[in-house]
Amino acid sequence: LHVAGGSRGDGVASGPPGEFKPPRGPRGGHGGHRGGGLPPGGAPRAPRPAYHPPPPPPRPHRAPGVGPAPAAAGDLRVDTDARRVWVGADELVVTAKEFDVLALLGSSPGAVFTRERVMDDVWDENWFGSTKTLDTTIGRLRQKLEDSGTSARIVTVRGVGFRLESGGDGSDA
Repeated sequence: LHVAGGSRGDGVASGPPGEFKPPRGPRGGHGGHRGGGLPPGGAPRAPRPAYHPPPPPPRPHRAPGVGPAPAAAGDLRVDTDARRVWVGADELVVTAKEFDVLALLGSSPGAVFTRERVMDDVWDENWFGSTKTLDTTIGRLRQKLEDSGTSARIVTVRGVGFRLESGGDGSDA
């Protein structure tokens, strides 16, 4: 162990206390491995490759499976390009989330969409809020559809999810 400062001649370093000077190796460099050289008696190691996780898949901006053609169920039309909903010749005013739910259900009228699928496609697969949000949105849509006089109804398939029907009494299945 050498301390910065002069030597007293007997091999003991002198100088201000607390100043540390590492010992020198046989080639004048620092003793042992200090990052820049090779480890003692060792071969060079390959650098560790940088870890770059793959990017997440892109999220669609509209409900999957919805093409440019308007979705329809009876007299209800969902124009996905214009993001407008029509009942006959009258426009039905809906919120953005209500539109996305109708576009998804209208992409395949009569087909059952699970609650999980609707939540993942309309909200986000990382949504950690309550699924009551979905129930509230469905309730508002049902009321708007009923008030508009359309025969289209959102039907609950108990324990599974929802489907859009073009007619009927709209009771739960």
